[in-house]
Amino acid sequence: MNDYHDRKSFNLHVLRSKIVNWKQGHEDNEHSQRAVDFLIKKLKNSDGVLDSLATVLLNPNYPSPCITIPPSVDKRIQIVYRKEFPHVVYCRLWRFADLQNYHELVPSSQCRYPFSPGNNRNQKLVCINPYHYDRIPSQVLPSIIEPRINNENTPPTPPPSSYSPDQFDKRIQIVYRKEFPHVVYCRLWRFADLQNYHELVPSSKCRYPFSPGNNRNQKLVCINPYHYDRIPSQVLPSIIEPRINNENTPPTPPPSSYSPDQYSPQWTHHQILPPWCTINYYEYSNKVGEQFRASSSPIIVDGYTSPYRNFRKRFSLGLLENVKRQKGVEYVRASIGRGIELIEEPNGDVSIRNRSWSCSVFVQSILYNRLNGLSDSTVYHLQSRRSIPSIFNLSIITQLVNNPSATYESILDLTKLCTIQVSFKYGWGYDFGQREITSTPCWLSILINEPLRLIDTRLQQLQPQQATTSS
Repeated sequence: MNDYHDRKSFNLHVLRSKIVNWKQGHEDNEHSQRAVDFLIKKLKNSDGVLDSLATVLLNPNYPSPCITIPPSVDKRIQIVYRKEFPHVVYCRLWRFADLQNYHELVPSSQCRYPFSPGNNRNQKLVCINPYHYDRIPSQVLPSIIEPRINNENTPPTPPPSSYSPDQFDKRIQIVYRKEFPHVVYCRLWRFADLQNYHELVPSSKCRYPFSPGNNRNQKLVCINPYHYDRIPSQVLPSIIEPRINNENTPPTPPPSSYSPDQYSPQWTHHQILPPWCTINYYEYSNKVGEQFRASSSPIIVDGYTSPYRNFRKRFSLGLLENVKRQKGVEYVRASIGRGIELIEEPNGDVSIRNRSWSCSVFVQSILYNRLNGLSDSTVYHLQSRRSIPSIFNLSIITQLVNNPSATYESILDLTKLCTIQVSFKYGWGYDFGQREITSTPCWLSILINEPLRLIDTRLQQLQPQQATTSS
């Protein structure tokens, strides 16, 4: 009996030693240790399973059995503040250090209990053996969807000829975004600057063209990029209207009933906005400090306290005091470090980059979500040293503002497309535990000023009767 306990203790020591020796740039050791402790707790009462896991980690090149745990209701496990699928956690921990999510993994032929992402309630066990999963080559994932630091010079893999969509949702999820499949591969292999599916029409040789409606009889969708043609930008329909000249109607003051969102910076008509963006910092639902008006690009928002060398280009949150600051806020502020970088491109688009070595950033842009066919509430998990290009698209807003059929209310509604929200360390929404961004310890509201100026000018040009609702 003592030999058994000694061997069991040795295996626990092996697991913990593996954590100590394991190193990954964007993870912390606390998360790794918690993940191992969670697994040991699940396996310690199963005879021989810990021995098998230790053998797998010490001898990864030899055949090994499934290492299984029972799945939860939503099939995820919560480690510290993250909730992820278990096989992803342990594949990242012991094999693929830069793994993003389960879309990059496929079970090997020897796995008897592979993870199933669907609503399969009959699945009683899930294998978390990292050597029972193979990784999909990263070059098949579009860089515009999952930004990477190092560019790979490998040629793209030829696209498959067709794709079978889910019965209820025709989009596929690539890393942190969900898009229609033909858009993903047309952008990857043919039209690099493609915005969304409105710009594509199937060619005459396409037998299985994508249908955006609720056609549940569609069993296959063609994703061959050379079976789709692109519509010229001048004739795009729907929300992307062609640019026109402003009407020469006399300006009319807007009604006084409009109240901007309580967490967005205030703006008024006839206001001159030379800075290209305005940044407000919040701790939970409390605004802290003064607005930062960015007049140069790029702008850095960091957690440091010494911005004086480049004070016009840096918004250092470490300088901001709050006498009612909570303990959880201090923890997040200490982890912000190098923070984020906001870049105004020459064409007016805005990009965002996470400069931190260890702190995750969570980003929401309603305009970006709509252009990609996603819900307004979608939040992107931007890991360290990664970026999202064109998180805000000025040309689209310009076309919407100049839409001749737009009403006063529809133009006014465009103001919410001019805000980008960013939280540090903790996300919000369906996937992250906190329902609203005001439930996160530290976050930013970033207002893009140029489109607001365009909206302000357009509102003044609308007829008085367009600004009122008939009874």
